Amino acid sequence: MSMFGKKIRRREQDFYLQITSLIDTLVIILVFMLMTVGTGSVNLEMASNIALPWAHAGAELPQGVKLIAKLDGIYLDQEKIVPMKDGVVPGDAVSEGGKKIVGLFQKMAKLAAESKKAADESKLKFEGKVLMQADKAVPLKTVKQVLYTSARAGYNDFKFAVLKQ
Repeated sequence: MSMFGKKIRRREQDFYLQITSLIDTLVIILVFMLMTVGTGSVNLEMASNIALPWAHAGAELPQGVKLIAKLDGIYLDQEKIVPMKDGVVPGDAVSEGGKKIVGLFQKMAKLAAESKKAADESKLKFEGKVLMQADKAVPLKTVKQVLYTSARAGYNDFKFAVLKQ
């Protein structure tokens, strides 16, 4: 071959694979996979004497405050907060037209304030997550009261525990 009358010579060169950048890429992918797969699971102990509803689909449960609604009361992290009879909150324990459960609100508002303070000190964000186990015999009205009360206390992200069918 010639280019403008001159011969072009090609030198033989050895080909080297740039393995450093390949390893860097694989490490980044590996770390990303470990971070996404490793998070999201929580060990949730099922409350005693409770019948959870069935569901066909499910998702991982995140960390959060554990609320349990049984026929005999409402529990916050295994501590009975509000006694109930047959899943109904007594009339003297509610306010705002029967929407808010006073004892539960006070306890959750205090817990939210402590959590927000701890989150501010550690420069994290308070997420306000609630993991709820509700007996399927508890009336919908009571579940709505618990959700309303939780939202008023600052916990707006709800996940329900169910049994996968």
